[in-house]
Amino acid sequence: MSHLIDSYKLISQKLKKKKFPMRKPNYSEAVDQYTQVMNSFKREGNNIYAAFCCLSIGRCEQAIKASSSAEASCYIDAGYLIWENEIATNESEIISFEENIPEAINCYLLAIKIYQNYKRFSIMGTLYFEMASILKRLNKLEEGAEYFQKAAEIQRTESPISAINSLKEAAYCKIMEWDYKGACDYLDIIVNIASETTQPLETRMNQLSLLNTTTNSSFDQINNNSNHNNFFNNINNNNNNNNPNSNNNINNNINNNTILPSSVSMSLFPFILIETRVSLFLLYILQDSFSKSQAQLSKLVNDINEQHAQYSAGSELSEETIAILNNLLIACERKEVNGLPAIQRELWSSLNDVQNDILQRIWCANKMLL
Repeated sequence: MSHLIDSYKLISQKLKKKKFPMRKPNYSEAVDQYTQVMNSFKREGNNIYAAFCCLSIGRCEQAIKASSSAEASCYIDAGYLIWENEIATNESEIISFEENIPEAINCYLLAIKIYQNYKRFSIMGTLYFEMASILKRLNKLEEGAEYFQKAAEIQRTESPISAINSLKEAAYCKIMEWDYKGACDYLDIIVNIASETTQPLETRMNQLSLLNTTTNSSFDQINNNSNHNNFFNNINNNNNNNNPNSNNNINNNINNNTILPSSVSMSLFPFILIETRVSLFLLYILQDSFSKSQAQLSKLVNDINEQHAQYSAGSELSEETIAILNNLLIACERKEVNGLPAIQRELWSSLNDVQNDILQRIWCANKMLL
């Protein structure tokens, strides 16, 4: 490995030397040389030195063209190589000071800054989510939750489903940190996104009707203008002869440009809303906020009724499950600990993994009172 380090130093020294002050160093040649050294480090399994080579390639790409996609790719590759080294160290249970984690984060942030200049928001959100997932895997839950939240902020406008997924991960990180209030804050954001997306169909159709009315009135005003009557009549006659369905095409274009609920939002977001309400209900019980839990339970029942009325589809939660949740609230409020195991067994199949984890924490918290 020593000869590879010497090669790396030699390339760096060539770039620093200025034989001719007016001539720039040959960065393209240096990129090729750094790439060869980097591949050699990878073959030897030395990801840290390979990451150094990636960063050097990125600096050369910056000198060739500032803030290019090639430069961003180099920073991503360097960061990922450092992540791979940290994951391998963590899984092998070797004692590590984790001094390279800030370097990996900085590499990703440099790439995100470049993509921000190009307004590539989808790539920015993906990088934030990838970085947060790795930090969560390394048990860096606080940092992971922070970057999950940043990913959700970027994804919210383009992909609400992706934003909700990021916020779910952020909430789980907070739960694992015993920060239940922070988890509730993230779940409240999910409720807001799901509620905004599942607007009643009548509201969207009213927007479409208003747009059609405005468009038709504009055309009528133009056609009633005496100076242009003949001109527009000729155009209308030609359009009607060539394309009898021209008015339908105009309406179809308006319909296509109007944001209407997709099949995904019609079916998925209501279930996400109900699932999030249940998680909030359980977290408030865990924090002994029984009034808030009661409010969430009431909202949960309303959401289930609205879902059944709007989409003619029943919720996964039956009336029996709602009754058991109410019994859980009453038992915890009255500190009737002996009945909790039976309630937990009845609810177990109706909840997801995270909710069952919260339910187990409720049981453990109340068990300590015995």
